[in-house]
Amino acid sequence: MIESAQEALDVVFGTCLVNSSPASVLFDSGASHSFIAHRFVKERNIPKCSMKKQMLVDSPCGDMQATLMCPSVRVEIRGVEFLANLIVLKSSSIDVILGMGWLNP
Repeated sequence: MIESAQEALDVVFGTCLVNSSPASVLFDSGASHSFIAHRFVKERNIPKCSMKKQMLVDSPCGDMQATLMCPSVRVEIRGVEFLANLIVLKSSSIDVILGMGWLNP
């Protein structure tokens, strides 16, 4: 998935600090929501909560159900910190995917 993301024209892939930890981050202008890998959340003890409604996410890896989110996650880009509400996905080779609405937590 990382290789295809790096070749796409409508995305930018790189490394940013997410809650002070280095993370692989995909900026995807085609994504309506923003996501964080369950593995990354678990490894870094990022607080999560249940979503009001379950979400079905269509991804290149297939459809996934999401029921958890991480509110107000700190994403640092070139020394500037932003807060983003991120939906937790069980399987992802990318730590964070930032879609169109990530600047509006």
